[in-house]
Amino acid sequence: MNTFDVHVLSPRASERITGVAAFVGEDPSGQFALRANHECFITALVPGLSRLRYADEHWDYLAQPGGVLYFAEHALTLATRDYLRSDDLHTVSDALSTRLMVEETALGQLHEQLRQLEREMLRRLWQLQRESAR
Repeated sequence: MNTFDVHVLSPRASERITGVAAFVGEDPSGQFALRANHECFITALVPGLSRLRYADEHWDYLAQPGGVLYFAEHALTLATRDYLRSDDLHTVSDALSTRLMVEETALGQLHEQLRQLEREMLRRLWQLQRESAR
């Protein structure tokens, strides 16, 4: 069975995975699979779970918050800001759920800070306008 290498790159880690027979992922147009000898391919992955099938038929799961995938010359390169790989679907799924909850909480806090900053800027502009009108 023909195989290819997968290079996963993120700011925190990078990894080279060998002996991959197929990659199953999802982009905005839907789910797709890549095998060895596939033509050159580039796409943006949606956040979620991708799968790697090895020549010996076992699977690994790769959770990622989206990324750019490039396949050429028997190598797949995935650039993402974070990822988690495991052969246990439940481990990856649980970790992904936890990370998404943490990110949603942080995003909510960021939105609240932005609202406070906007209110303070408007208050300060109003004060400056009143002072210049005197």
